[in-house]
Amino acid sequence: MRGRALCVAAVAVLCLAACGNDSDSETSSAATAENTTQAATGDAAITAKEFGKLSIPDELGLIERLADANPDACSGVNPRSEPFHQAVFINAAQARPDTLISDLVGEACEAG
Repeated sequence: MRGRALCVAAVAVLCLAACGNDSDSETSSAATAENTTQAATGDAAITAKEFGKLSIPDELGLIERLADANPDACSGVNPRSEPFHQAVFINAAQARPDTLISDLVGEACEAG
């Protein structure tokens, strides 16, 4: 009985901790957009060789950030889709090691 009460109390604490003040949502959105732009600027210098050394979640995040940073070329594709990710992975595997991953993402965007 005591274990059950502790479990219920722990769940209640976690639920309350998850509830936050939503007054910062506009500020957070602006900050997120700024961080995405800054990250994409630094990400643009990553080569295919460096890309291959990243973890898969980091590779996926990089692809999505670079596509989001280039809305003109990538407006016709879903940068979060598996086929788009696969196209970039294939391009990176076939590219010279010094090829910029931003160029490969751009090619995948243009190919649709």
